[in-house]
Amino acid sequence: MNVQNSLKNIVFKQEFFSIVIGLILSFGMIGFAPSSILLGVFFCVSVLHFLLISKKFKFEFGLLLPILLYGLFILSCIWTYNIELTIKGLGRTISLVLVPLSFMMIPKFDKQNIDLIFKIFTKSNLLFAFFFIINSSVKYFENGDSSVFIYHNLVSVLDLNAIYVSVFFLISFIYLLEKKKKSNLDLFSLVVFLGMILLLSSKTIIVCLLLLIIIYFVFYKTSKKVLMGNKKIILIVVIVMISSSKYVIERFSSEMDSNFIEVLNVEKVNHTYAWTGSTIRLLQLRFLKEQIYENKIFLKGFGLFASRESLEKKHLQLGTYPTYHDYNYHNMYAQMLAELGLLGLLLLLTMLILNLSASVKKRSFLFFSFSLIMVIWFISESVLWVQKGLFMFIIIYCLLYRNTLTSK
Repeated sequence: MNVQNSLKNIVFKQEFFSIVIGLILSFGMIGFAPSSILLGVFFCVSVLHFLLISKKFKFEFGLLLPILLYGLFILSCIWTYNIELTIKGLGRTISLVLVPLSFMMIPKFDKQNIDLIFKIFTKSNLLFAFFFIINSSVKYFENGDSSVFIYHNLVSVLDLNAIYVSVFFLISFIYLLEKKKKSNLDLFSLVVFLGMILLLSSKTIIVCLLLLIIIYFVFYKTSKKVLMGNKKIILIVVIVMISSSKYVIERFSSEMDSNFIEVLNVEKVNHTYAWTGSTIRLLQLRFLKEQIYENKIFLKGFGLFASRESLEKKHLQLGTYPTYHDYNYHNMYAQMLAELGLLGLLLLLTMLILNLSASVKKRSFLFFSFSLIMVIWFISESVLWVQKGLFMFIIIYCLLYRNTLTSK
């Protein structure tokens, strides 16, 4: 009884679950092991809570969808083009089952505990931002190359992708933006995250940033009095965007060289062909179209993680630079259709649509922002096939369904 009472007083408190979730999200930038270990802790404690306290599942339709999606992953073992890669994929995506099950076995999160999760996440992101800036500053003083502050170079010290880091920082920016009472540290952090997002220069995430700022002030801060009360934030946004406009403009202007018609029709290229972010993604969609006709994958796909060999062959035939041969589709919708077929794509779309609907009903700008970011981000990245992207998506997705926020 003493052990059980200790568990109730310490481990089974909602604050404990919030801290663990906050740390799982925070450790996403430093590799697979820390966040995976914490996820295991979260699942095990959730099971203990179920066995000793709740003794029943809190079923939510939204939480069943990722489990059904994982069930489709398992079924794809029957028809997969590469059983080894599919089994590997099953291990890498198991959080689609573990996280929803964990949330079903523990109480809903109230506003205070949701705030604790994102407070931990945001403070750790602030520390990472300082770390990236300091590291790049050291490199700059060594070689005088200002490019160390831009795009992937800024986060290369941890071998990270600028787009994923941008999403982490954008979530923290939105969390601070939504806070009713902002401290001086909050305002300073907003400046830091805004500056980092612009320096990381992901075009997709910058578009999300601008769109969400507009939505926030138009639909969530409607009165002139409230708008004037946020004039500091408006001033911050304007100053930081003007200061970094050179880098942002360069990133967007690079897309002017895109020749979409040529990409859709070219039969052979050399290693020096000038690809842009848009054209290489369009090329992957062209390959997907060809694969649908040649391999008849529209209904069931290649199988989980089993599209790689076919994509590599396509790149070899076209003659692209070898670096691109290991690329996935860089589009979650295309990735799902290619590997799990039409049913997989429909399940994913259902999750995203229900996610948006639930976030609107909860009247939470943070959850709405997350839902909209995922819809847009999935167009340019195969998010769920990367651990840090998968963990962020499935945890915040489940948190959206298991909270006590007031619905309309």
